[in-house]
Amino acid sequence: MDVREAGLARFGGKDDRRYPSPRTLRRVCAFAFDWLLHFGTAAAVVIFGKGVIPLAGAVALGAWLTTSFVNRVILQGAFHTTVGKALFGLCVIQPGDGSFPSYGRLTKVWFMTLYFSVMLPLALFGGDGPGPDNLSDYFLPAVRRRDLRVQTEFL
Repeated sequence: MDVREAGLARFGGKDDRRYPSPRTLRRVCAFAFDWLLHFGTAAAVVIFGKGVIPLAGAVALGAWLTTSFVNRVILQGAFHTTVGKALFGLCVIQPGDGSFPSYGRLTKVWFMTLYFSVMLPLALFGGDGPGPDNLSDYFLPAVRRRDLRVQTEFL
């Protein structure tokens, strides 16, 4: 049975007392760091590849996407955290049961985020496209790692 079907709070939500440590500022800083890491890789390709790499812009986009995928799927699948989240003491959990997400789940979230990046600007200009029925399934909660350890000690 899903958490929503049972009427229980989403794991890692703002009102979830199982993860009491404040984390909003940490999440914002972790997101900013991760975004700068992805952008910095693309910017480095453009800066250092100008005149050397043909189609540096396309290569930079590929570098951005590759860095994002490695950070948000591969590293997060292995260590349950991105580089930015690790620096700020956060890890990601599944909202339905509080477990760590699988590589498949992280890949779906990554692709959906890529889709949202394209569809949001279109929606702002009056376009409308298909999307998921439940958006919260694609925004995984990040919780303080120390709160996670407290949870597992009691299990």
